[in-house]
Amino acid sequence: MLLSAQQLSKDDPLRQQQLLKPVDIQVAQGDRIVLSGHSGSGKSVFLRCLALIEPPTTGQIYFKQKLITSENIRSYRSQVAYVRQSPVLIDGTVLENIRLPFSLHLHRGKPFDEGLLQEYLAYFDKTLDFIQRPSSVLSGGEQQITCFLRILMLSPNILLLDEPTAALDPESVSGFEQLVSAWLQAQPERAYIWISHDSQQAERMAGKHWQMQAGQLSSVLV
Repeated sequence: MLLSAQQLSKDDPLRQQQLLKPVDIQVAQGDRIVLSGHSGSGKSVFLRCLALIEPPTTGQIYFKQKLITSENIRSYRSQVAYVRQSPVLIDGTVLENIRLPFSLHLHRGKPFDEGLLQEYLAYFDKTLDFIQRPSSVLSGGEQQITCFLRILMLSPNILLLDEPTAALDPESVSGFEQLVSAWLQAQPERAYIWISHDSQQAERMAGKHWQMQAGQLSSVLV
């Protein structure tokens, strides 16, 4: 078991509303999970709590059967990566953005594999010229691709994908899906949870299908 959570929930005290009702989940090696539901149903809240970007109100999270606490949360976040729908980039080139995490203390010892980056770029029909472009001239889709490559270069074990292809053209969507599939197959200790409103994408990318409605995660639909 890669990842599990027990009684994970999230409240909004200002609105006196429960955004995520208590839920137990398990994510195993090789899991391809697509999460669907109406806008505002709690899907993004669930992923952000699972990534510990937002602190859950209740619950415990285990990664490789080890309880996540304040002592190991930074290491956990480096292995369970949240890919947000709205990209965030710094001023500079695409390459500088992709290399940014490697300058941080947590990743400073990790090697940066330029050959692997070239392989990833090929899924989007991008060459090395692309990574020399300034981030300020990128389209919304290219910004999303850049942010995704930045995360993927860190070789996380789990991807939490929050509608990552919403701003992409059909060709880039296809490349994105193929890259995620290749990333998953490259190592056995990997899995993903993918929020998608696209039923056809769900059919392509899901081994398991989860449904969120009014903060309640339903049973797994096979």
